[in-house]
Amino acid sequence: MRRFCDGAVYDALGSYAMAWRIGVALGLAGGIIQVAFALIRPSQPPAPVLRTA
Repeated sequence: MRRFCDGAVYDALGSYAMAWRIGVALGLAGGIIQVAFALIRPSQPPAPVLRTA
């Protein structure tokens, strides 16, 4: 399946350079969004669990 996708990307774009750029851009965008959400809404510490014997 991967070989088919690689061939389709090469046929559509003419080279793998643009595919690399798109992949890097998507990865960076995803990382930036993830960090932004972590800074905007920091996670709360878990509530203590009360156990009964």
